[in-house]
Amino acid sequence: RDPCVLGEKPGGSHYRSYVPHVIEPSFGIDRVFTAVLEHSYYSRPQDPNDKEKINRGVLALTPDVAPYKAIIMPLDQRIGSNVKYLEMVQQLRAQLSSLGINYKVDDSGASIGKRYARNDELGIPLAITVDFDSIGQGEGQTDMSLEGTITLRERDSCTQVRMAASEAVDVIAAVSGRRLTWAQVQERYVEQKNAASTAMGDGSAAAAGGEGSDATAALAAYIKKHQFTEMLNQAVNETLAAKPENPFAHLSALLAAKGSA
Repeated sequence: RDPCVLGEKPGGSHYRSYVPHVIEPSFGIDRVFTAVLEHSYYSRPQDPNDKEKINRGVLALTPDVAPYKAIIMPLDQRIGSNVKYLEMVQQLRAQLSSLGINYKVDDSGASIGKRYARNDELGIPLAITVDFDSIGQGEGQTDMSLEGTITLRERDSCTQVRMAASEAVDVIAAVSGRRLTWAQVQERYVEQKNAASTAMGDGSAAAAGGEGSDATAALAAYIKKHQFTEMLNQAVNETLAAKPENPFAHLSALLAAKGSA
């Protein structure tokens, strides 16, 4: 008998083809952190009056995410060596530390604008500035009610308000904990326009000829007279709280009602 016989035999076979593959979801903290930085970092428009023509970066981390919540700084070095400033900083540091709020102090010799810019790039959302009014040495200052106050600046809008130094830490804690928005802070306190607030340059001031121009002063007086900022902030907050189907119509109706009141 032959050990091997070759031949053809009819039949059928059934098979399933399968291509091996793997889905690898990667949610490591390094990738999440990189995504946060990618979506938070941007550059401000260049100030036409800036001789250095520098693109100033901003790390727009929300206050609850930012590692440092606030920066404390004097307007310039003359204030940094003042006894009243040192006392105010000591009290602010003690209050911030007691609430577990991370902060930095920047009393370097750089201009206030450059210090604002580099701390914006670090993602610090709020800046406490002690100026000459804060220590009772403002130019031509006759109203001593400003002594003991500070200005609190918000990173993204570059706007700032003046408040008592004793209230600053509570406001920072509320903003960092999302119990208070910056718009609500602006409603409670007087917006501050001085060298500290205009050092970054907001474009509109430059186009109008600077802080001291008549056009800028007239515009600021008109806005203050008709309470533009307060009414807009209040209307926007009411619209966001109501969440209407057509938010713009709702906002327009609110503004119209406030304007006719």
